[in-house]
Amino acid sequence: MLYVGIVSTVSLVLFGTAYSFLLYNAHFQNWLMEWLSAKANVIHMKEETELKGKRFYVPRENRDIRVNIYNDSKGEDRPAVFFAHGSQFVDSDADEWDDFCDWFAREFDCVLFSVNYSKIGIHVTSYPQDEIQDTIRYFRAHSSEYGFHKNNFMMMGFEAGAYLSMIAGFQLLRRGIFSRGFIFVNPFVDYTNVSFAQAGYHPQPLALITLGADEMREKWNEYSGAIRAQDIYMREWDRPAVSKKILYAPYEKAEGQEAEDQRLLVNWLHTRFNEFAG
Repeated sequence: MLYVGIVSTVSLVLFGTAYSFLLYNAHFQNWLMEWLSAKANVIHMKEETELKGKRFYVPRENRDIRVNIYNDSKGEDRPAVFFAHGSQFVDSDADEWDDFCDWFAREFDCVLFSVNYSKIGIHVTSYPQDEIQDTIRYFRAHSSEYGFHKNNFMMMGFEAGAYLSMIAGFQLLRRGIFSRGFIFVNPFVDYTNVSFAQAGYHPQPLALITLGADEMREKWNEYSGAIRAQDIYMREWDRPAVSKKILYAPYEKAEGQEAEDQRLLVNWLHTRFNEFAG
């Protein structure tokens, strides 16, 4: 019994020492974070053969950024759209928006880059918005290979993706990189969006689309009000009674009033798109 007690005590001491060393070791923490990131990054991935877009990894010092590319064609000069998918910051994946991105790129005849930004359960802000702006900087540097002019691009985001795109757009502005326009759909809104607008720093021009009787609606009204008060260029399509599905899943066959709402919104987007792209 004495022998067992000694062995147990020594084992506990060794375990405690190792645990304490690893817990406070920066290299181990970085390794663990990157391992978790890599694992989280493949949970919702499609098989390559099922993906309508082309898979690409933007090289980066820490972890490469997974991007899906749609409707790219060498030698043609079309606008580019950098898309940040909808999420609650902690879920969803670019591959889950594969059908939408394929539809959008063909409908608006653009090259579309869908960024699978990291979720905050793995990397807190400002990591995801840094991924978005680094993706834009990379493809601008290689724009001729993907059929667009480096200065003819727009940024589009749904929900959390809109929030992250706004901040990434502001960061790019500080680097002297200007998006031709921003398209935000049902954006997540907090003090940051509103304060950017109130200070006149909000990236523009903006197409703001708010659909459905969402719990965020009061915040959307505050957000758009702050933008209008600063004379920031914005065009708004606000429909509380219309389901967000009309744009989230436009490639699915709609009927009746839903089909009419969808047609109106897509036509409105074409107007904004042509206006922004020039």
